[in-house]
Amino acid sequence: MSADEEEPPILEVWLDRAWVWICPECETENFEHSEKLEMSEDDQDDLRRRFYDLEPWQELTEDHEVIELYTAPEEVVCMCCQFAYHVENQ
Repeated sequence: MSADEEEPPILEVWLDRAWVWICPECETENFEHSEKLEMSEDDQDDLRRRFYDLEPWQELTEDHEVIELYTAPEEVVCMCCQFAYHVENQ
C-alpha cells in the first residue's frame, strides 16, 4: 500500500457459537450453528442453584453468574459430499 492510499476501515463482526466437525468420508470441515436456549427466570435460577450446588435456603448472589445453554445438532450433513451422520452425545 502506498503512502497516499488510505487503509480500509476495520469492520466489526459478531462471532457466534458453532460446532465444527470433519466429514469422515471426504474430510471437509463443516460448521453447524448453535442457538441459545431461552429460559424463564425461575428455570435459570434452578439451573444456577444446581450448578453452584446451593441448598434451597441459600441465596443466589452476583457471584453466581448466569449460565447460558446452547443447542447441539443430533444429525449433520456434509456440505460437500452430502453424507448424513448421527451425532454422538459427548
